[in-house]
Amino acid sequence: MQQEPNFTVIPQDAARVTYKLEEADVPGIQGEITMRDAGDMGVEAYIKLENTIEGIMHPVHIHEGLFGQGGDRKKTLNPVDGNTGISQTFFKFMDNGDVAGYDELVNNHEYYVGPHYSMDRLETIIAKGNIGINNPPIPCGPCDGKVDRLTFRYTGSETVLVTVIQKKDNVMLYHNRIGEGTQFTVEGKDKKGTLSTEVYILVNGTQVAQIHTSCSVPIGIGYAVDDFIIVDGSSRNGGPLCDISIDDVPPGCNTCDGKVDYLALEYAGENGVNLKLVQAKNNVELFNGTVDDGDVVNITGQDNQGTLSSKVYVYINGVQQKEIHTSCSQPIGIGSIFGKLEVVDGSSRNGGPLCPL
Repeated sequence: MQQEPNFTVIPQDAARVTYKLEEADVPGIQGEITMRDAGDMGVEAYIKLENTIEGIMHPVHIHEGLFGQGGDRKKTLNPVDGNTGISQTFFKFMDNGDVAGYDELVNNHEYYVGPHYSMDRLETIIAKGNIGINNPPIPCGPCDGKVDRLTFRYTGSETVLVTVIQKKDNVMLYHNRIGEGTQFTVEGKDKKGTLSTEVYILVNGTQVAQIHTSCSVPIGIGYAVDDFIIVDGSSRNGGPLCDISIDDVPPGCNTCDGKVDYLALEYAGENGVNLKLVQAKNNVELFNGTVDDGDVVNITGQDNQGTLSSKVYVYINGVQQKEIHTSCSQPIGIGSIFGKLEVVDGSSRNGGPLCPL
């Protein structure tokens, strides 16, 4: 039975740009800052740093001019939380009361940020970077390596309780009562800082959206489902997400028909194990390599019709595990779990893309 895609595309006009923040006085700390026109919520400054110091809040400000010139402080941002490496600030005014404008901050002048170690050690800068007309931004890219951050705008007219849950371990990412126009961000909580393979949005306790965050389905700015639109985000390897168009919406999915011909499998388990996948027919080796928790392995059929025959045998460190039935005689689809492997994408010869189970 064919199912239609579960999302559509609503193009977004709001501008956004991401800049690199380089290592400064503390080795190993670096990251990015995203400046975004957040519409009615003003300007958003979102900072994500790696290797920050747990238990410490790192003060951060926007200064005028280029880093190293001692420019005046123009805007105090929310501190970077050393436990997460994240600072998020929505603001409509600068510290002196002037209206904060996205174009002013990004397109018309030069500014810089330099998060400090702590309020007691303001002289120690943990990362540095220029923002504005003379600093080239980080280009957007297609989703790669799973999504690690998404910002949504709620378009519903009623005030509702919104909960966002990450599929892996059912980790709650967001839980708040919001009204029309509210924007909120969720960050990945798995070992690599990504959103695992799916997130679920619940409104007043009822699930209204299931979003694939494994990069197996197109995702980007303008992705719309129910009363939620993605207005910003990034993936682990691809960086800032690009806008998507209606042409990116995949065709409807189907139940398995004619044997599986492609699978993307996410491994969940100990790091550094040897994973081997063998197609039953002729014992063709499909994959043999070292994997870590959260890695995704792609396999394609190698028989005469390009399918995976009837079974795929799974070996971990040389020990055979639960086999994967790929003949379509048993249910298989996105979300199917075979031991330590989960199907995050796939297709069958006659049915095309597999549906979620």
